[in-house]
Amino acid sequence: NPTSTNLNVSFNLAKADKISIALYDLQGKVVLEKQLGTKATGKHPEAINISALPNGVYVCRISGGHNSITKQIITK
Repeated sequence: NPTSTNLNVSFNLAKADKISIALYDLQGKVVLEKQLGTKATGKHPEAINISALPNGVYVCRISGGHNSITKQIITK
């Protein structure tokens, strides 16, 4: 962080789950969403192309089932 072309994220699942990744601008608008489908137990790296996004600060949320994790990212 900061990044300009690809956002590399990794998440670890204790059990199989349906996963989605969304990026929000600071006004809360979804600017990118990626449905990853059902992922098996274990660690999963993902690369998301963000080269079309304007420079700025975004919030990345990885969601699955009843859990989610949110991180701030900066594009340059």
